[in-house]
Amino acid sequence: MMTPMRYILLVLGAIISIHYILSFTHEDYGKATSISNIAGQWTGPKSNPPYKTPVPDEYHKPDLHMDMQDRKANASFMMLVQQEVPISLCLP
Repeated sequence: MMTPMRYILLVLGAIISIHYILSFTHEDYGKATSISNIAGQWTGPKSNPPYKTPVPDEYHKPDLHMDMQDRKANASFMMLVQQEVPISLCLP
């Protein structure tokens, strides 16, 4: 009779064997399970810091003078009010 530990080792060996066979025969599986790909997902992509990326020209203020009448605000305000009736007004 096999003990439960032998079953665990047998299943673990089968999983590792299937993993190695798939990583050698399927290129996509090998790339997806490579250590460098998994480490890259943990650390995130390597990119430039934000201060090295220049601000696009569309975010800069134009040099031309703009009349205040041509400029329009793009905002809206909403006020919620709860109306309370005093108790003295409710009495006859």
